[in-house]
Amino acid sequence: MRLSFEKVQGLGNDFLLVDSRSGGELVTPDEARLLCDRHLGVGADGVLTLLPPRDGRSRARLHIYNPDGSVAEMCGNGLRCAAARLLAEAAGPFCVDTDAGPLRCDDGGAGAVVTEIGRPRLGEPETIEAAGRRVEGIAVSLGNPHFVVFAQAGEADEATARTLGPAIERHPRFAPRRTNVELCAVRPEGLGLVVWERGAGLTLACGTGAAAAAAAACAKGIARPGDEIRIDLPGGRLWATVAQNLASVSLRGPAAAVFHGEIELPEKGP
Repeated sequence: MRLSFEKVQGLGNDFLLVDSRSGGELVTPDEARLLCDRHLGVGADGVLTLLPPRDGRSRARLHIYNPDGSVAEMCGNGLRCAAARLLAEAAGPFCVDTDAGPLRCDDGGAGAVVTEIGRPRLGEPETIEAAGRRVEGIAVSLGNPHFVVFAQAGEADEATARTLGPAIERHPRFAPRRTNVELCAVRPEGLGLVVWERGAGLTLACGTGAAAAAAAACAKGIARPGDEIRIDLPGGRLWATVAQNLASVSLRGPAAAVFHGEIELPEKGP
């Protein structure tokens, strides 16, 4: 099967975007793994597929594969990249149908896209044992699961994330779905964030991770609801706004197309 795609990225978090709104099959988990393989396939942090919406509110439905072939309920950077494609076709605002519900998107100006990320469901602070140490964090659900850790000075870095990330992702506390892991540093200008993504590993940026960290920071009194919170990730900067009643989070940030391409996928077995 020959598959047409568009390579897109938001802060270096890169995806293959497939437009199947007019027909075409969803790629299989095995095909998604091949497509995301940076040596044997195209290379990406996930596969985004635009499908016909399931409700009358939305312009399209967004299906998301992680690079390991598992399905992600939501992906903030992926949603922003898909919204940029839809904005290039017609002006917003509009909703995109996701497995976390319909989410509103609009033009953010100067190459940015604003996306609603959804209602954060915050747990109480808790401590777990991971990688031989006690780690305190806050579980946050945005349709997909997160565990936000406000790290000690110097520990919101990639080296720590490579150790703590996989241990927390697969901790029994988060079975069977696993969890995304955010190491968050509080800075005078905002938040510094490193994310270990469930099913993907260390990534340059994670939109829902940024939204989860912003919501947790507001719940702890570190940041103020209603303010636009600066979040610096290895791939660049996002701006998050948490509603006064903590009922929703929106993100503003860049998204861009990289190139268009085609790939011949292996024939499916009988």
